Amino acid sequence: MKMKTQIRNSVLLLAAIGLVAGCASTGAKRTGKVESSAAVTRVGLEEAKQSITEVLATLGSLQLESTVLADAYPVFQKQVKAVASGAEQVKKNSIAMQEAGKVKFDAWKLELESIQDAQLKKASTKRMTDALAKHEGLLKLVKESETVMDPFVSDLTDIVKYLDLDLSKDSIKKISGFNGPIKKATKSGGNVQKWIGKVVEELAKSESKPAV
Repeated sequence: MKMKTQIRNSVLLLAAIGLVAGCASTGAKRTGKVESSAAVTRVGLEEAKQSITEVLATLGSLQLESTVLADAYPVFQKQVKAVASGAEQVKKNSIAMQEAGKVKFDAWKLELESIQDAQLKKASTKRMTDALAKHEGLLKLVKESETVMDPFVSDLTDIVKYLDLDLSKDSIKKISGFNGPIKKATKSGGNVQKWIGKVVEELAKSESKPAV
């Protein structure tokens, strides 16, 4: 009852939202879902980054003369699968984040139409525009993470296929040159880690300073 009284006595914007939304999610709940999906996306990226750290370490060890390939290679195979799985999870989280944003902002746009007071409508429109721009900016960064991760996963997968056919010190030396596949994957992995770090930082900022 207290909450209902606050809504009735609050600004027309909140009253309008309550009338239009009915039994649907409130604006606060929709915002919560967007923030939750962004947080899940951040955690997924952090896990993907850790998987990349581990696979690069093992990839480096495969080139050492002291490494027992029979022991190290199965670990590498498992880690490559983990990186690929992490990349797929980032895509799924990105979709969930996008869908949560669509629900929120589609409803916001609809509810704006019912506001009669010009000042309130202008203020809410500005808030919505700012929040939408921030959300789309974060979503763009996440989707670009997918773009940089895919070639890296492909490089690792090719190395696994190559070594599946011929696991030996000599075969590894053949692809360990300056411009070889291992160096390419190592460099690509480092770039992916830097990019993920940037995206994680931006997502973390959005959690500490929500747009609405």
